[in-house]
Amino acid sequence: MSKNDIDSTQNSENYSFGVHYDMPDKQYRLHKGVSATSIPIIRNSFCAFDNKNLFCGWSPAYSWGSLFHTSVLEPHLLNIYIEASTIGADSISAQTLQSQHPDKIVIGNNQVSKAVKQADNLKVIYGDIIAACKKEVSVIVDDRDNSGLIWKCRPDLLLESHRTVLDLKSSASGTREEFVKTIEKYDYDIQAAFYIDCCQMARLNVEKFGWIVQPSNGNAPFSCIASDELIEKGRAKYQDLLYGYSEYKKGAVNDNLFPEVHSWSWILEQRRTLE
Repeated sequence: MSKNDIDSTQNSENYSFGVHYDMPDKQYRLHKGVSATSIPIIRNSFCAFDNKNLFCGWSPAYSWGSLFHTSVLEPHLLNIYIEASTIGADSISAQTLQSQHPDKIVIGNNQVSKAVKQADNLKVIYGDIIAACKKEVSVIVDDRDNSGLIWKCRPDLLLESHRTVLDLKSSASGTREEFVKTIEKYDYDIQAAFYIDCCQMARLNVEKFGWIVQPSNGNAPFSCIASDELIEKGRAKYQDLLYGYSEYKKGAVNDNLFPEVHSWSWILEQRRTLE
């Protein structure tokens, strides 16, 4: 995904509701449906969620994540990337290169070879599993009768034989234990529950959600499956956020733009009390 894709305000093609095995990534990202990554914006404000296309949060890390995913899942598409002369993709020269090649995704120097190497290492352990999966599946479902929204998700890997969706991540976490500590911090629990529910609404036989993680420090890749407890926690979170948003759209609640905040020490003390 390039900065140009994120900045675009165009609507995607009018794909019908259901499961799409051939939808280009750019078209999926331009689709107006709500995704697992956009739902947490509701915590900021309902108005921010209504205008989520303005708050893309783009950073060079997105370009690297896109490159790594392509290296593993769609290596035949690596020609959409172009390397800058600098290590970072946010330098002036990299931005100039992007303007000269709007149809490409600019990444840092030597990043393609790094991504390909990590993909090859990952496949040493998970190659057979990845080969057995359907890749980059787009799911679009109509939930306007409930949440008032169209939902969308794009599982990296769909392992139908095990009724499982797998998400591929390049992470600063060097071990499984470190990664587990980040799941709730980065709302991966919301992602797990939302993906399962979205897929089931599209009549895909999906019951589990897991992650295949490639540590950015070069450690061996690892994987894990979300427990029922974790999924239920994520489901409660996203359903609560969407319920609040639906009440806001009905005019039943106002947008709380100035919530009261406490000191971090007070918050920690409350958590200790609950424990």
